[in-house]
Amino acid sequence: MKRSILAAAITIGLAASANTASAMNQSDALENIASVMAAQEVCGFTVNQDILQIAVQSTFGSVDSVAPGGEHWPEMRTNMSRIQMLTDTESGRASFCARVRSDLSAFFD
Repeated sequence: MKRSILAAAITIGLAASANTASAMNQSDALENIASVMAAQEVCGFTVNQDILQIAVQSTFGSVDSVAPGGEHWPEMRTNMSRIQMLTDTESGRASFCARVRSDLSAFFD
């Protein structure tokens, strides 16, 4: 029940922002999606795939758009490269994981 309410709240929030989104908001959303995906490997967090899928679909229409070969893949790849460089050091990894846990906690189980 809680997960359904949270998923609905995220969907409504992302859908509302997508209707008025500028390129910057879309860029921020792509950065957040890349961060959530990277946090699984880098930080050991367990991503709630249902909520991630809802967020991607409500913002970009299709999960395929952020996958390799998709419309937003070049920016996703750029974000992932930046995250990899940031997390190459222990302090960078700790900072990244703390930020993701704090700012994007709704995406993790």
